Amino acid sequence: MHNALNITGTGVVVANIDSGVDWMHPALQSQYRGYTGSGKLPNHTGNWYDATSEGATYPVDANGHGTHTMGTMVGDGGIGVAPGAQWIAVRAFDSSGTALNSWLHAAFQWVLAPNNNPALAPDIVNNSWGSPLGTSTEFQADVLALQTAGIFAPFSAGNNGPGSGTVGAPASYDNAFAVGATTSDDEIANFSSRGPSPWGRTKPEVSAPGKDIRSTLPGGAYGLASGTSMAAPHVSGLAALVLQASPALRGDPAAVAYAITSTAVALGSPIPNNDFGWGRIDAYNAVMSVASLGTLSGTVTSSGSPLSGAVVQITPRSNPSLHINATTGSNGAYLQGLAPDTYDVTASAFGYTPSTTYGIVITTGSAAVQNFNLSALPTGTLTGLIRETGTGTPLTATVRVDGTPASTTAGSDGRYTLSLPVGVYTVTVIAPRHRISSVTSITINDGATVTQDFWLDPAPGILVVDSGRWYQESQLDYYTQALDDLRYPYDIWQITSPFVAPTDVPTTTDLLPYDLVIWSSPLDSPGYVGAGPALEGYLAAGGRLLLSGQDIAYYDGGGWFGTEAYLSDYLKATFVEDSAGVLTTTAVAGEPFDGLSLTISGGDGADNQTSPDVIANTDDDFAGPLLTYGSDNLSALHVGLCTPYRAMFLAFGFEAINSRPDRQTVMDRAITWLMSDPPAAGVELLPETGTLVGGFGTVVSHTVRVRNTGASTDTINLTASGVWPFTPLPPSLTLAACQSQTITTGVTISTTTWHISDTLTITGTSTLSPSLVDTAVRVSKSPAPVLLVDDDRWYSFAAEFRQALEANGIPYDYWLVPKSWSGPVPDSPPVDTLTLYPMVVWYTGYDWLQPLTTEEENRLAQYLDGGGRLMFSGQDYIYNLPGHQPSPFATNYLGVLQHTEDFSSTTVTGEPGNPVGDHLGPYTLTFPPGYTNWTDALTPTTTARVASRGQAGQPNALTNAGTGPGGAAWHTHFLAFGPELLSDSARARWMQRSLGWLSWLGQSTVTPDQATAVDGATVVFTATLVNDGPQLLPTVTFTATQPAELAWSTYSTDLSPVGSSLVWSGSLAAGGQKVLTYSAVISAGLPVGTEVNQVSWLSYPEHRILFDRLATVRVNSADLSASSLNVSPATVAVGDRLTYTLSLRNTGVADAPLVTATATLPHNLALENVGTPSRGSVVVGSQGFTWTTPLSVGEAATLTYRAVVSYRSSGAIVHTATADDGFNPLTWLQATATYKDRSVYLPLIVK
Repeated sequence: MHNALNITGTGVVVANIDSGVDWMHPALQSQYRGYTGSGKLPNHTGNWYDATSEGATYPVDANGHGTHTMGTMVGDGGIGVAPGAQWIAVRAFDSSGTALNSWLHAAFQWVLAPNNNPALAPDIVNNSWGSPLGTSTEFQADVLALQTAGIFAPFSAGNNGPGSGTVGAPASYDNAFAVGATTSDDEIANFSSRGPSPWGRTKPEVSAPGKDIRSTLPGGAYGLASGTSMAAPHVSGLAALVLQASPALRGDPAAVAYAITSTAVALGSPIPNNDFGWGRIDAYNAVMSVASLGTLSGTVTSSGSPLSGAVVQITPRSNPSLHINATTGSNGAYLQGLAPDTYDVTASAFGYTPSTTYGIVITTGSAAVQNFNLSALPTGTLTGLIRETGTGTPLTATVRVDGTPASTTAGSDGRYTLSLPVGVYTVTVIAPRHRISSVTSITINDGATVTQDFWLDPAPGILVVDSGRWYQESQLDYYTQALDDLRYPYDIWQITSPFVAPTDVPTTTDLLPYDLVIWSSPLDSPGYVGAGPALEGYLAAGGRLLLSGQDIAYYDGGGWFGTEAYLSDYLKATFVEDSAGVLTTTAVAGEPFDGLSLTISGGDGADNQTSPDVIANTDDDFAGPLLTYGSDNLSALHVGLCTPYRAMFLAFGFEAINSRPDRQTVMDRAITWLMSDPPAAGVELLPETGTLVGGFGTVVSHTVRVRNTGASTDTINLTASGVWPFTPLPPSLTLAACQSQTITTGVTISTTTWHISDTLTITGTSTLSPSLVDTAVRVSKSPAPVLLVDDDRWYSFAAEFRQALEANGIPYDYWLVPKSWSGPVPDSPPVDTLTLYPMVVWYTGYDWLQPLTTEEENRLAQYLDGGGRLMFSGQDYIYNLPGHQPSPFATNYLGVLQHTEDFSSTTVTGEPGNPVGDHLGPYTLTFPPGYTNWTDALTPTTTARVASRGQAGQPNALTNAGTGPGGAAWHTHFLAFGPELLSDSARARWMQRSLGWLSWLGQSTVTPDQATAVDGATVVFTATLVNDGPQLLPTVTFTATQPAELAWSTYSTDLSPVGSSLVWSGSLAAGGQKVLTYSAVISAGLPVGTEVNQVSWLSYPEHRILFDRLATVRVNSADLSASSLNVSPATVAVGDRLTYTLSLRNTGVADAPLVTATATLPHNLALENVGTPSRGSVVVGSQGFTWTTPLSVGEAATLTYRAVVSYRSSGAIVHTATADDGFNPLTWLQATATYKDRSVYLPLIVK
């Protein structure tokens, strides 16, 4: 078009109403009407308008859509339909790609008269936008105005296909020129909106390419895009060509439309139709229908016979480097439209001497004729025999001379003969089920005979099934390219109609003739198109399958709806996750792809992996891993061990492997493995590794399954080695092909030390092939001090908990509770396992579905009754309990009397004096995406203590302790938030304190004899070390550190000064205690309210425990800790009145000049009145008050107020107040009222 007719859109102005244009893009800049030349100031007036609120004064595009559509219209470098046209633009869509009606109306108005000058209006305005509401007439007047002004305006039909009547507005208007989208195969794109319009008119008018269109993007970039937005600018560009070819049509949009519709390639039926309209546009014929150009025609013959497929090369003398080619039809005729010029024309055909005619003059409107008669070249003969490598069997094959139309077929005797013109050739031979063979540089001389035999290697019969074809996402070329590179012949089966009878989905009968089926499902799956039974039948018959696609497991493996038997039963695969989150995959060592590391994005691959699946192998007996995303997540597996079939499943698209050599390697290895026979001998010991934990001196029983994976009976010789005593194994096992036998050995836990292990290595050796050896490793170990139980259903926070334990040097064993299970309870630790461990850390994180079952609560209760120690965390544990209320376990063991649902904490601050929370925090809780903050507030029982509070003072963690029926002491620490939400350092510090509390020294205390003191006073500290564990602790160490504000005075004789610290070390019997005292003098001159923290450290090596206790003394300070908040009555119903009494008391050594008490009632209480305080003043608000008063040493003040219960909340009525003296930390006061039981009436049922 551009070269032969010299039609590029020159002299025509196009515009778009879009998201703007990057006017400095190298492919667009020179065509911009406002461009005045390199180094000169552009003229944007009348050439650019921004109708949006962003108000750009020069052409910009922060979205990219408008730059892409403009590139299709006028872009240089082969991307634009009319690169000779000029462009202007109006921006009506902002950077987010949205527009207001007012912006679009303003855009239409500007196009009619840029800078208020109709003479500046464009000839064509492209509209790649619309509303899916086809009945909207919002812009009908604007479209009419464009037509009246003589401006041709194509509109995108919309991307809401393939349903009928989906055309959007304004494309749906009778007076609008609607454009649908086609694919490179001349099919209507699935997404392309269809007619008819709401008013019954056939839509669209025409269709144009709109799938995977390459065009300009902002910043000088290029990219692919799909949509009717990409189709419309093809029509706008064609209109520019038409107007250049016939300037008389300017101002006559109906005539332009007719030139385009009347020459379109008819597609669909009838014509026009509601899919394609009049058809796919044909630029050449549209231009030729209106242009006054010349033509050149004629025939090419030889000895009077027409030559089909002859090439007529036409070279204009004005541009000798340009060559225009026309090809003759079956009658030898050719026809080419040409711009006025003088041309030299050469006709050529294979086997004939070319002929050239010079100086053919073409003028406007002329019709020149030039015929050619070609002479045949001299010929020779090529002959030979085609046979199979190894057997010598003659083969029926196709013999093809590359780059020529010459070919022949070898018969059953394998012999072929070809007559060829003299020359040098490459000859390729293709035979079914044989590798393709080629020979280069075969020279044919005049009258001579050349013999060339071919030996072809056997190959499998291959069928490539293209399931992407039916939804226009075929990736077939990547598969066939790899097969061609490997010289494998193949057949192709493209699925185009899977759901409309008769379908073209292959059946088992269709697949069985092939040795190997390669199935590509880029965005669907075999089950999606109903091909599951076909694959089952094919595999059951011993077929070989390579299956690839990023959503196959999602659709067929349980991620979407159900499971397909071919995937679960035959391929042994199941769905795990819809998106791996990474686009690299690495081969598993020792497997068929060993050594490969593949990238499935970018490069020369399809770059189409939006959600490659993570899969799992459901049966290690028959399937093995091939590739993984990272270290754990499985991306591919292979099946073929002890099965009659072989298969490979890639849970990503093969087409996305980003280099051609890698795709070739993967295909080569896949075919080699799939077509190989099972080995004669094979040894397998499973599981490869295993660990069992047992109590001191007990015996743990390890099992190993020995399997003969070979095809023949074999004797497997067994040996074992280890340090700890173990029961002997049988020296050998004789097993038939694929037979297995389980062996058992008992290992004695020969240690009394925690976290010690021994390794037993079991080796199996094949008698048939002694080089075949497999090993199984069994680790036997004593328990670690801590069992970490990972019980979060939705997330994995194991790394966070491991980090916290490892930061404190605490050994632990790990138990992962499955995210899904069969049976009444999940596979969580049984009681026998729990009782092995001194301490258990169990977390449920974000699990709101089933944090703990009743059975699990019962197990934990038994564990605690036996002296266990438990740290348990989960924000929705109580919510999931019956009635959303604390269970007996939650109350009796975790210490939760009541809770307030979703009283969400965003911070955590430790409770002063609590063995875990004292002086910790405040710490921020950071919630990952999707992890909703559903933390609760807790009301402790009388035995439990608040460990921490949230930002509003709500308790969110508790500690509790008690004794079991046998007198064994238990400790718990319950967190209604997840420690995984803390920073690494905060989590590690919290874990240190928590394990200290849970340890056998957890009840140890360090207390001063006075909470407040004057400077210069002597404070006596008492350390009571308590071992409430079941065993003697041989070495307990206590270290009292000296803060700067204290000077040691006296100390127990058992304490030894070490530097500035006081240290005791000794044994502590089970149930025993050690009391140590020491005194210190407070420094003089300390500021009022100085807080002195004497930190002591306690440790014992058996469990690697090290934790601190703080003894706090406030100097020259008031003390409000004896203040209280009480409520009456303690049980209420809706409508009842509550009376609260707030008492402030100063038991310190200094007056409090001003104490501020603040109280805010819960939402379900209505404040009725606030009494007069016994001293001070009060300011009352709608839901609370602020009370201020001085308090001298020993003084108390009281305030009474009343509230009415307005509605019933989910938990108890927890009311919190604070007291603040301006020097010390806030004093939190809390009063709790519970609801009376409600009567429940059930229907009477009579049988």
